[in-house]
This record gives sequence, structure tokens and C-alpha cells, in this order.
Amino acid sequence: MNSDLIDFYRSVRSDDALHAKLTAIKDPQANIEAIIAEARSRNLSVSAEDIAAALTDTAGFLQAAVNDDELNDGELELVAAGVPMMPSVKEMGAGSRISFD
Repeated sequence: MNSDLIDFYRSVRSDDALHAKLTAIKDPQANIEAIIAEARSRNLSVSAEDIAAALTDTAGFLQAAVNDDELNDGELELVAAGVPMMPSVKEMGAGSRISFD
């Protein structure tokens, strides 16, 4: 799991403005590009492949990212119900957990 993506996710969990900015993007490809750009602006290296890997193993990603913190309602729902595997990076977007809905 990419530690920079984990660090970025932690930042988004604690930054309401960044969370709102990313969730407002509805186009899947634009959402991925925005995540990568925002991470890069914080000197973090995140790729579309890293995002795809996190979506494939959502429970593992959340466990690594949340650590000892409590899961929020959306995260609990994802862990309990699971999310469908994403067949390609192009199909990921605003509705996927990595978009921080």
C-alpha cells in the first residue's frame, strides 16, 4: 500500500475544505486527476494505479489509513458491505471511497 496515498487520505479526513473540493468532482477521470494533483501539491507521490489498488483492497487500505482512529459512518459501511472491485482506473470516480465521499 502506498504510504503517500495513506498520508493523503488522512489529510482529507481532517480537512473539510479539501474533502468538499474532492467530493464535488463528479467526473471519474477528473476525480482521479484531482486526487493525484492535490497529493502532488503536498509533495506526495500518488498514481492512478495506487488509487486502483486501494479500491481493490478497501478494508486493508482503511485499516492502514485509519490506524487507531474510529471509522466514520461511510468507512464503516464500506467495510461492512464491501465495495465492488474496480475493473479499470477509468471507471473509478466520485462514487468510490477514495474520492472521500
